[in-house]
Amino acid sequence: MDIDQYLKKINLKAKTPTLNFLNEIISAHQKTISFNNLSVFYRPGQILNLKLEALFEKVILQGKGGYCFENNKVLYYLLKYLGFEVEAKAARVLYNNPGDVPRTHRMTIVMIEGERYLADVGFGRDVPTRAIKIGIQQNSGHQVIMKDELYRLELLKSDSLIDLYTFDDGRYQESDFDLGNYYTNTHPDSKFLKELIVTRIDQNLIEFIKGRTYTKIEKGERVDSEIKNQNEFQMYLKRFGIEDSYDFSKILA
Repeated sequence: MDIDQYLKKINLKAKTPTLNFLNEIISAHQKTISFNNLSVFYRPGQILNLKLEALFEKVILQGKGGYCFENNKVLYYLLKYLGFEVEAKAARVLYNNPGDVPRTHRMTIVMIEGERYLADVGFGRDVPTRAIKIGIQQNSGHQVIMKDELYRLELLKSDSLIDLYTFDDGRYQESDFDLGNYYTNTHPDSKFLKELIVTRIDQNLIEFIKGRTYTKIEKGERVDSEIKNQNEFQMYLKRFGIEDSYDFSKILA
């Protein structure tokens, strides 16, 4: 993976691996590279290629983005090559669902000056937009705390607490993420097979496509727009840096 090309794509230059630089990388990636499940939604049953060079070509060089197993994998290797101390983790996505759910999310733990931080650029519109220090409770926004012997990413939003996902101190290999990727690509319960999701975040601006709706949230103000036809669909996709043509009729099925 060519880290110079990656940094050029997100308009950054290499620096000493500090917390400030980590936050710059997270912000720049989320602004430039979208979170989306296009490759899963439009190719049901086909297993997405997670080889690093293939991901780098698709996600970064072509700017097509991807979901967690794509975005967070290229981020992990960028941070590693830049000198950050990193661990890849597999998480169980909850959204307040306490049921039996598989590990279908990938994120990264980064050690900086003896402290551990969560870094994530692959969790849709509720993704943290900066590194989250583990074990520190907050009055608003994201926090990662220990509950029931598991780390839990929580979001304090509009006076409500949302459990986003849990993870542990286990050591994970690329084959573990291959299993999660296989599930999301093939299992009938996988939400990525059922509904199209495309997201981009730029500081106070969040924009996303969910099904037939394009939503823009800027400084807390939300505007929803129905996507009515193929031309509008392609127009909205271009806002996320996606130039390829996708069949709008599949969303209507």
